[in-house]
Amino acid sequence: MSAIDSLKAHLRADEEMSWSEFQYQKMHNVPNFAEHKANIDAHIDYIHQYDGTRSFLRAERLLRALFFFRALASSGKPISLFIIQQGSHFVFGEFQNFRSEDAFAKNGDEIYKFYPLFEEDLRKKIERDNHEISCPIARSVCLYFDICFFHPFPDGNARVARLALDYVLFQNNLAPKSVIPLFSVSRTAGFSKGYLSYYRLLKSLCKTDV
Repeated sequence: MSAIDSLKAHLRADEEMSWSEFQYQKMHNVPNFAEHKANIDAHIDYIHQYDGTRSFLRAERLLRALFFFRALASSGKPISLFIIQQGSHFVFGEFQNFRSEDAFAKNGDEIYKFYPLFEEDLRKKIERDNHEISCPIARSVCLYFDICFFHPFPDGNARVARLALDYVLFQNNLAPKSVIPLFSVSRTAGFSKGYLSYYRLLKSLCKTDV
């Protein structure tokens, strides 16, 4: 049986989602990152509890990357593929080039196809979504799945996707009360109902009406 083309399936489902139609209604008295300064930061706690048990170095690098991403998010710069690649330096301890060949997952059952305009298409999609998707919850989820299924780096794409999602949330002062349900679930390319469920989950964790 041939491998599933996960990137092609993802782009089809992403178009079905019509992310730009998701509306954002800012609510009052919603827990945010500013209020979390004196409390547990869910992503930092996850890095300590999950990544730290796998490797001290892995956790240390992820924390540096997280702080780098949040510093740029605080400056007001919109997320970009350039920023994502810069941040990957902290995740891996060295500069990462984009992959230049097909990548596989799930014992070869899924394939992330490489093609000549792969990098350019991802860059343009991120820029377009920044302008067209006004709802930060929807934009963060869309970007998360883009990184997972474009699979731009040879390794560590799930970690980079976490950081990209955090970037958009942090920039919009949205703080999920937990990230364990977000980062421990299985991701399936092309399953639009799964994308919608992920959006609803993140929405509930941020306690918003978006």
